[in-house]
Amino acid sequence: MDLKKKYKKEFEECKALKGKSVKDIMISEKFQQNFTAYWNSQKADRQAAIASANAMGAKIRGFKVPAHAIDAFMKDSVGDMIIDYAMVLSGQSKRPVRERIYLKQLGDQAYMKTIAEYLIEEFPYMEEELMPKTPKAN
Repeated sequence: MDLKKKYKKEFEECKALKGKSVKDIMISEKFQQNFTAYWNSQKADRQAAIASANAMGAKIRGFKVPAHAIDAFMKDSVGDMIIDYAMVLSGQSKRPVRERIYLKQLGDQAYMKTIAEYLIEEFPYMEEELMPKTPKAN
């Protein structure tokens, strides 16, 4: 079931979201914290993958870590990335398609988490569906 349909009343009545534009959400501290958390996690994963591949690849002549869209952002600040995300949403980005897709996925993930957090603050009973707990591995 579509959560927006199921919780239509809550979406409409949420004081934190009422009258807010996408831009308003994107400049909020919550969005910036969520974007930063997702970015730092993905950046650390990529750095670990590169280090691991380089360690294994040192034994294989000519081995090179495959390129990924994330590589283009490794030296960018979170603020610059959020601005780039806004440009992707507005259709003004000059970045290659692959980078735009990656940035849109990253930004959308942070955006949806931010919306969920605002809703949960006002309607705690929505938490189970909006932020399901991941089972712990044994």
